[in-house]
Order: sequence, then structure tokens, then C-alpha cells
Amino acid sequence: DGVAGSYRYDHDNDGIWDLTDNDDDNDGLMDWFEVNDGNDLTGQFDADNDGLDDYEDDDDDNDGILDIYEF
Repeated sequence: DGVAGSYRYDHDNDGIWDLTDNDDDNDGLMDWFEVNDGNDLTGQFDADNDGLDDYEDDDDDNDGILDIYEF
């Protein structure tokens, strides 16, 4: 609605405001199950800025090599 501080924010653009959305980031995991539900102001670390928290990202540094093969 363009009003600063408004709670009418839809992070995943699914048409459901985050305040009432059970899956704010639309990743298929309910917010109550996730460590970072999209409402945590501290957030999680995203080393390669691809929109995936490192704990969800198979390639944290986005170099094309999966993390399980890197030391």
C-alpha cells in the first residue's frame, strides 16, 4: 500500500501478506519449521547473495562446485 512501516508486505509475491502467510519465502517449508522464517530481523548468512541462506544452499559461494566437495 506504499505506507512506510506497513504490515502489508508479501515477501514471496504469492498474494498472501507475510503477517498471515504460513510460508513467507514460498520454499515449501512452513515458517514454524524453519530457523529463519523471513520475519527474523537478524537473518541468516547468505555468502553468495543468491537469496538462499547458506544452510539451504548446496553451493554457498556460487562457484559451481557443490559444498560437499569443497574443504
